[in-house]
Amino acid sequence: MATEYKKDLELWTSGLICNYGLSKENGNITTKTEDRLEFNTSYGLRKNNTTKWYYMAKFSFKTQFSNGYAYPDVDNAISGFFAPAYLFLGLGTEYTNEEKKFRMYFSPITEKATIVTNNKLSEIGAFGVSPGKNHRTEFGILLNANTENTIMENVTMKNEIYLYTDYINNFGNIEIDWKLDILFEINKYIKASIHTNIVYNDNVNNIEIDSAGETVETGPRLQMKQLIGIGLSYNF
Repeated sequence: MATEYKKDLELWTSGLICNYGLSKENGNITTKTEDRLEFNTSYGLRKNNTTKWYYMAKFSFKTQFSNGYAYPDVDNAISGFFAPAYLFLGLGTEYTNEEKKFRMYFSPITEKATIVTNNKLSEIGAFGVSPGKNHRTEFGILLNANTENTIMENVTMKNEIYLYTDYINNFGNIEIDWKLDILFEINKYIKASIHTNIVYNDNVNNIEIDSAGETVETGPRLQMKQLIGIGLSYNF
């Protein structure tokens, strides 16, 4: 769900994303395939009606709905609602080209807050917080770009990438969140999609459960998710 207000020199956009999916195969336990709660809003001003550059302020919030597990262990959560939650607040500039469906936002002043309300996870320093702390604050550089292209008839490709690095802690170690969607319009009612999401955060260690049932961290890893879907669509 997204809204956009544009008038003269102003541009205000907001969006709410709520995704949740479960999978159960061949009598195995039910596992999560998708869990995303995200809100974004931005407000920009430009000098005149011809420029595509805006002075922009952005805010975003990201978390998940329910606990995540290192399956098949469903007794020890490795993530959850507000564990973590990410808040971004930044000032920068955005280039918007509506004809080419391209946007690029650059912020040299971005505050990032990581919140972990699960005490068991915060005690081991999960998601980059100091052990025993429930939050972590960073200041850094954020680059966000969105593109949408028709690659052939009835096939659309969407790209979105976030790149962030902190000034103080390991400057140059870049956090990556890259989403790629390929959308197929088979006919008026049937649509299919391929979704890929690649995430890397040097501050987030992989969490596993050892033989003694204890939660341990094993270092940062590249995370990747792929989904293929087909469904019905009807516009009223």
